[in-house]
Amino acid sequence: MYERVILRLVKKRIYNETDEKIYPGKNILFGNDVFTIKTYDSDLDYLLIQKIGYSEVYKYNGTIKVIDENVNSYCEWHNGPLEEADDPTKRFYCPIVSEGFCSKHKRSDRAIYNLCLSYRGEKALEACKTIDKKISKGEYVVYLIEYGGQLPKVGTTRRFRLLERIAEQPHIIATQLYLTDRLYEARLMEINISKSGLANELWRHKWITTENLYNSIIKIKEMINKISKKFNINEEAKLFRIRQPKMNFIQGDLNNKELIISGTWGGYLILSDNKYNYIIPESQLLHKDSLLIINETKL
Repeated sequence: MYERVILRLVKKRIYNETDEKIYPGKNILFGNDVFTIKTYDSDLDYLLIQKIGYSEVYKYNGTIKVIDENVNSYCEWHNGPLEEADDPTKRFYCPIVSEGFCSKHKRSDRAIYNLCLSYRGEKALEACKTIDKKISKGEYVVYLIEYGGQLPKVGTTRRFRLLERIAEQPHIIATQLYLTDRLYEARLMEINISKSGLANELWRHKWITTENLYNSIIKIKEMINKISKKFNINEEAKLFRIRQPKMNFIQGDLNNKELIISGTWGGYLILSDNKYNYIIPESQLLHKDSLLIINETKL
């Protein structure tokens, strides 16, 4: 009844854009301003599943079991454009067992793009230049995330993926900081902001609470002003967030437990056994034969 499969993508549905007014409340640091931010809701659209040994993928939104023993990782390469959004269900994924990219695809455009964004130093920047030579119509965003840490997190993504990228990371509030048509320029800006000590490129991905939204807006606005002055950024920073679901979660062993997918937020899948809600990092499952699914249930 169950079939072991590779999880390739947790496709999110981001919807219900609203203007939300944030008022001072209890335990504020300072200030009496009222802020208006863009707020979105998100939910799981579907899991993108690949059968072992096949390159095609398909949607799934049924019962799953999580596997944590004898799990293999698979090549992350898939076809499709880098410069614009595509239909994930029409992709072909390399079915070869590999950490990261296999030997055939380690110099593919996607692997080079990954090198640009995932590594540091001159090697990463050279990869960014290579992508700029291949893609003439790209748009790239440097973003800033406040998540309750000492410093915000700075990152780079393609403009059309901004909301999805923020939805993949636990956050309290976020903003688009800088827009450019060159990946090299965006990544260099990100690196320099991090080197300046005003934000971090790397951080520990963990579930957070968003209770101190007003204080976080104060903090991120202060840091935006500092970064904008130092790096001569003149763009208006508009604040937004993906609203966190109001649920209670527990820690527990999920191995081989029959689970229903209740949602997704901040790069975590929210799973339920009809008694408790659990969270598990998507990164722990992606590109691995980490799931058992009921093979008759397809969308």
